[in-house]
Amino acid sequence: IDRDDSNPEIHFVFTQDNTVTFSANDGEFSDGSETYTAELVSNINPVVVDWPSDPALTGAAFSGWVYKDAEFEEDTYACAGTTIYALYNTDFADRKGNEDADKADAGKVTAKKDATWVNYDEGIARIDFTVSGIPEEGGIDVVIVLDKSGSMSYRLSNDHFPERMKEESGARAAAEAIIDSLLTENGNNRVAYVPFSAYRQLVNDANTGDVGYSPQNHTESYVGFQTYASETQDHYLEYAINATDAYGGTNYTEGLETAANIIGQNPSRPTYIIFISDGKPNTKYDKHGRAVDAAQELKKKGVTIYSVGIQLQDGDKETIQAICNQPSDQYYKDVNDMSDLLETLLGIVDGLKKVGTKGRFVDEISEYFTPLSSTELDEYDLENSQGVAVDGDEVTIAVGDIPVAEKEYSVYVKINDDYKTPSENGIYQTNADVKFSYIDTESKQQIISKDQIGDPDLDRYGALLAVTKTLASGGTEYSKVKFSLYKAVWDEANGTWDYAKDEQGRPLAPLVSEISVDDSSHILNLPTLGYGNYLLRETATADGYQLLEEPILIQVKVEPLSQTGYGWLGTENSEVSVSVNGTNIASGNGKWAWNVTNVKLPELPETGGPGYIMAERFGWILLLLAMFGTEIQIWGRNKRKEE
Repeated sequence: IDRDDSNPEIHFVFTQDNTVTFSANDGEFSDGSETYTAELVSNINPVVVDWPSDPALTGAAFSGWVYKDAEFEEDTYACAGTTIYALYNTDFADRKGNEDADKADAGKVTAKKDATWVNYDEGIARIDFTVSGIPEEGGIDVVIVLDKSGSMSYRLSNDHFPERMKEESGARAAAEAIIDSLLTENGNNRVAYVPFSAYRQLVNDANTGDVGYSPQNHTESYVGFQTYASETQDHYLEYAINATDAYGGTNYTEGLETAANIIGQNPSRPTYIIFISDGKPNTKYDKHGRAVDAAQELKKKGVTIYSVGIQLQDGDKETIQAICNQPSDQYYKDVNDMSDLLETLLGIVDGLKKVGTKGRFVDEISEYFTPLSSTELDEYDLENSQGVAVDGDEVTIAVGDIPVAEKEYSVYVKINDDYKTPSENGIYQTNADVKFSYIDTESKQQIISKDQIGDPDLDRYGALLAVTKTLASGGTEYSKVKFSLYKAVWDEANGTWDYAKDEQGRPLAPLVSEISVDDSSHILNLPTLGYGNYLLRETATADGYQLLEEPILIQVKVEPLSQTGYGWLGTENSEVSVSVNGTNIASGNGKWAWNVTNVKLPELPETGGPGYIMAERFGWILLLLAMFGTEIQIWGRNKRKEE
């Protein structure tokens, strides 16, 4: 350019193809293609020539082209190398009405109780309570109100925005999942859909970013309440969601007011709004107070509003937290990672599909067990579920709303000492009585009894051994015989059974320090032995008898066993057997009988008896011979010296 030239000529040099790309944006052009390349007129303000035909998307109507969050028209100045996207709407009159739903029946609730050992040796068990509803018995109305402003998509907005609308874990996929979850074949639920954005934005010049605005709200593609039958036949919700893309600003009020029109003045069923947005209202067209007022009017009708903020900064949450029901920590959900959006929304939906309220378990623990105290819970590093209250042997669980998704609660108990080790197989019920009360969807109180909830029992395995002590050769001093009982463990290194040891390798104290023998029956006074391995060591015996050199291995077995998360436990068909030193012993009259015999020490002759005198005389003879031999040896040595 000649700086002295008052009328310079300006020449454009294109560094890339002088074209733009039109995307059918999930639809297709008449030839089946998804994109169309068009040339620009090469002048100071390039415009598109050779525009494509309107693309088509199933169930939707083409409504125009958009580039960077604004409408793109034939006289819009274009920029080479850009992509222009098709927009669609589902603004059809036959989709605005609400489908009728069957009258909601009272919800069916299922409450169950189960129990399992968590520490068999210590007798610690966990009692599990579950409650859930059957969705096909209830009926609710849900309106999905989804923000479709420009920030929901980087393709139609500034490139620094993430893709929140159309990715696999995006808002559209989450909305479809909500519909699939709520509209089931045997259900009576209904779902409506309201996508919203704020103004009409027109691109004047794609090169400079020059735009113009005109106030215009966009909820025209909403769909009234649909049932499973109508959606299966017409797919109106599916079409509307597929056609939803992002452009424009954020107008909470328009979305809420459209939802209110769908719901009507006097909703006859439980009604909910799930409001989803990634931004605060655009103050140019939607003030904070207007949205809050619109939400308040809905709440007055009995509508419950949940709101979900997608990747919002703390300063942008004021309005979205204000429009939901309170407390906001219960009805507002933050989603900071798009991969969490689907799970968050389905969690809300599961809570909506409740079939009862004010649920409450009352469980009276049986005489065999005692709930763990707070000190014992700390000792065993356990924790009862939130909502559990223990008063003596009575356990109360505040469930509250009863959703379709199963709610679980746990309480820990300990078997009482009198029942810890039964003589054979002990079966102990965990509750004396249990009931579950709730208010159904017709506001009637219902009670589920113990017969329906269940009365789970827990097995304890044990054996009563009749070990008979025999003192050989007619010994009678049985009162002097003593044994000690120890817990046994397998010593892998030495391939043998050994006494159980502590962490420092020191033998543990005996389970029973002193076990005596009955004077008349000669049976050891053994306690009932539970499932496990033991070593029985003799510590004292009658005078003149040898102590047993090795301890006696006693194994109380339970077969068959099943593996659980808490180890190997018996099954309903399990049986107890006992082996001693590896040999199974027979059971009779509920006892396992076995005999242990002590032999006498070697006997010496008695003093003064015939045997003693003979031994004494023989000893003197040997002594005299030894002395005589010594004298001969000495005489022989002296004789040799003299010679």
